[in-house]
Amino acid sequence: QLFNFPFSHSKLIMSSFLLQLRVSILLTLPIICSTNTNDINIIYFWFDDLGFGDTGYNGGDYPTPILDALATKDAIKVNFHYTEQVCSASRSSLLTGRYSWLSGLNSVSGLNTIAGYDTTLKLFPEILQNEGYTTFISGKWHIGYSHERDLPYNRGFENGVYSHQGLQYYDRGFVRGWSRFDNVFGEPSKPIKAERRCTFGNNYKVNIHDTYKIEKNATGNNYYDKPVLFGSTGYNEDLYTEAIKDYVKNLDGSKPFFIYYSLWTPHATITQPPVTRPDGTAANFTACYNAFPNKTTATCDLNNDTRCVFCKQVHYASQNIQEIIDEIKKNSKLDWNKTIVIVTSDNGATPTSRNGLAFGSALPYRGVKSGTHEGGIRTPAIIKGGYVENILKTNSGLTNNMCAYNNMFHISDWYHVFMSMLNIDSSHSLYSPDSDHSKLGVWNNILCH
Repeated sequence: QLFNFPFSHSKLIMSSFLLQLRVSILLTLPIICSTNTNDINIIYFWFDDLGFGDTGYNGGDYPTPILDALATKDAIKVNFHYTEQVCSASRSSLLTGRYSWLSGLNSVSGLNTIAGYDTTLKLFPEILQNEGYTTFISGKWHIGYSHERDLPYNRGFENGVYSHQGLQYYDRGFVRGWSRFDNVFGEPSKPIKAERRCTFGNNYKVNIHDTYKIEKNATGNNYYDKPVLFGSTGYNEDLYTEAIKDYVKNLDGSKPFFIYYSLWTPHATITQPPVTRPDGTAANFTACYNAFPNKTTATCDLNNDTRCVFCKQVHYASQNIQEIIDEIKKNSKLDWNKTIVIVTSDNGATPTSRNGLAFGSALPYRGVKSGTHEGGIRTPAIIKGGYVENILKTNSGLTNNMCAYNNMFHISDWYHVFMSMLNIDSSHSLYSPDSDHSKLGVWNNILCH
């Protein structure tokens, strides 16, 4: 069942029909034998609550020139990319390769909860790590944090700067981090409070810090979360982006890499992004000012036009994505021709009436985030990278070396796409695809041959 329909008789029939239709479409497409090797670099970017209609290349009102450029040349545009209806369910589905109701987490992982994904399932970063990848997580985890076993450093990520739950744009403390620091449903112990105050001083918010860096322990055999403040006023997307860029600069090409950047943008409540980039140059919001007449830096604010601010936040985050891509290309030790980039979103748009100030757009579709109508679960999705460019060049009939994939694609399919890229099948000791995914062969059909 591709969608989270309630299991009434009529809706169950519809869900079953859609799944059968999806399988039949895929089985009628030609199967292309892959020549992939197992050293493909993977970068996975996903926005938080970016709707299908929030991108210019999908016909939306917001100008997104950077995303448009990524989508319209040397790329595969996935036009029917479906997610779960809320963020945690989508993340759990992506990382476990299961529909969310089979992943252990079918709703939002809230505050002060022990809810999380099914930890008996292998996450695909664990398989990548087992295959010799170096791995990095940046941004939002949000699929369970009540036990250390749930956290990224025990589930395939040996590097990263991230939050257990999620942050506001300028705040390092949004929720209470647990893991080794807090007792479940209780206050941190006195020694832990003392450790935190020693690290951060009297301004440290003891109960709600949620920014961590993955580090090795003294023996170098295991990893752990180190709470890090990274300043108190910087923009979180810059914090995450600069951490990724530093990681990329130090890669020597001896191992393939996997970078997982789960952005907060444009989740409510929308906030003015910085006017200056981390390198000291001015942030360029001309496209947004031109889209909203008579708007300037002084008048594109939350008091005058929230849509303009929304546009600026998406554009700023898009610049961060482009900077990371550029950093990878600049590192001469890394092979761009063996690199794939995915840019997508975790669910549909959030309008301003939900979860604080937003202003996302699901148009032309009905529904928004948290619902199973098209507007709540259909999102933008782009596949880029030198590896994809070279595959597309074998098809001389493409314009701008770009194609559109117009069959259904679910967020859980990415797990199995990555396994197919690496020629990993069910004979692998860690890979156990469920019956919903084991025979779909999406990667072989999405390459636009």
